[in-house]
Amino acid sequence: MDLKRKYTEASRTLKFDIYFIEELSIYPEMIQGGVLTQLIEYEEYLTCVSGLNQTVGGVVKGEPPFFFEIEYLKQEGEKAIYLDIIPLELDDYLDLITKKQTLTSNGNATREGTDVKVDS
Repeated sequence: MDLKRKYTEASRTLKFDIYFIEELSIYPEMIQGGVLTQLIEYEEYLTCVSGLNQTVGGVVKGEPPFFFEIEYLKQEGEKAIYLDIIPLELDDYLDLITKKQTLTSNGNATREGTDVKVDS
C-alpha cells in the first residue's frame, strides 16, 4: 500500500552551533518557536561576509515582547550557521532598527509587503 504525500512544501533546514541550541533552550517554547520561525523566513536575506561573524536583531511579539540578537556566520553560497542568541533591551533593539540590522530590514528583497534593504 502506497502512502500519499499530504503536502508538497519543501522542508527547510537550519544549522546551529551547540551553544546556540543550549542558549535557546532556556526560553519558553513560544519564544523558541518565534525565533526559529523568523530564522526560517529570513535566512535567505541575511548578509554574507565571508569569514566574519555578524549579528542581526529580532523580536518575538508577546506580553512582554522578547527582543533578541542572533550571532551568525554566513559564507557566500552556504546556509547560515547560528552561533548565539542574546536577549536585548528595547533601546538596543531600536538601535539595530536604525542600523537596518534586524531580520525584517536585513537582506535584498521584499517579503510579504515588508521592505527589506541591503546595508551599504
